[in-house]
Amino acid sequence: SHIEVLVPKTSPHVVTAILAMVAAAVVAMSGAVAMSARRRFILPAALVGLASHITMMSLTLLDVDNVLASLLAATVTGFLSRPLALRLGAPAIVLMIPGIYTLLQGLSIFTAVYQIASESENVSFAVGLSSLFTAILANAALAVGAVLGSYLALPLKNLKSQSSAEEKVEE
Repeated sequence: SHIEVLVPKTSPHVVTAILAMVAAAVVAMSGAVAMSARRRFILPAALVGLASHITMMSLTLLDVDNVLASLLAATVTGFLSRPLALRLGAPAIVLMIPGIYTLLQGLSIFTAVYQIASESENVSFAVGLSSLFTAILANAALAVGAVLGSYLALPLKNLKSQSSAEEKVEE
C-alpha cells in the first residue's frame, strides 16, 4: 500500500505576503546601513522593520483607516525599538528610523501628485489634493506613533534599572 500526500496549492497572496515581509526586512536593514549603524544593529533593525510591516499589513487587512494604521504600526515600532536598543546599548532612534522606513507612504504621495498633475476627467484636482493631504497626514502619524511608542516603553527601562539596582544591593 502507498500513502498519498496532498499538498495544498499556495496562493499568490501567500507568496506576495512572504516577499513583502522579506522586502520589509531588507528595507529596514538597508536603512540601518545607510545610517552608518554598527553591524550588530542591522539584524535587530530588520526585526523591528518586519514587526512594523506585519502590524501595518494586519491593520490594513482589518480595514483600519490608513492614517490610524500608520499611527498604530509606528507606535509598535517605537515600543519595540526602545527596550531592544537599550539592551544593545544604543539610542532607540538607531532601530526606530529604519523600522519606520517600511511604513512610509511614498506610493500614496506619488499617486496623489500624479492625480493632481494629470488633467483627467475621472479625477478632479480636489480629489488629488485630498489624497495628497491624507498621505502627508499618514507620514506625520508615523513620527507621532514612533515617539508615542518609545514613550510607552519608558516603564520597561525603569524596570531594568530597578532590577539592576536590586542586584547590586544583594551583592
